[in-house]
Amino acid sequence: LAVEYFHGYLKRLENLGEGMLLPDTIKDYHMLLDLEDERQEIDSEKYNCTSSNDSNNIQRFNNTGLSPAQTRQLKIQRYQRKKSTSQTLSHLQSLLHRRTRLQIEDPGEIMDGYDYESLLRNSRIETLRECAEEALEEMQSSRGELEMLEMALTMESR
Repeated sequence: LAVEYFHGYLKRLENLGEGMLLPDTIKDYHMLLDLEDERQEIDSEKYNCTSSNDSNNIQRFNNTGLSPAQTRQLKIQRYQRKKSTSQTLSHLQSLLHRRTRLQIEDPGEIMDGYDYESLLRNSRIETLRECAEEALEEMQSSRGELEMLEMALTMESR
């Protein structure tokens, strides 16, 4: 159920338009969708096969997806994007605090290239991007956990 909520969140962000999510984030999301499709195909094959082919299907299921090196590289890239987004968000929040501290009351007054409204908008977008990266992390972790649970169930049923 949690994975469905993450999918819904990322899909909504993607539907909000260009520039809402970073291109690499969209690429990662689409790759996860493709992996989920592969997993569902294998699940349906696994449950529709005869018992003599079960071990082959289970082995195929465990070998689908990404190699450990690819998974590691994706995690590194995701971490770098999340870190960059966090730094940008921190910068924008410090600008908001500076406006408050300097008692700039005119929302149209531009400070460091931002008026108040664009500063708020950009900080909200960065927050959404940061949450999108976290959602991708959780989806990837959930996928691995589900695979381990299925392997445990398979081993128990033998």
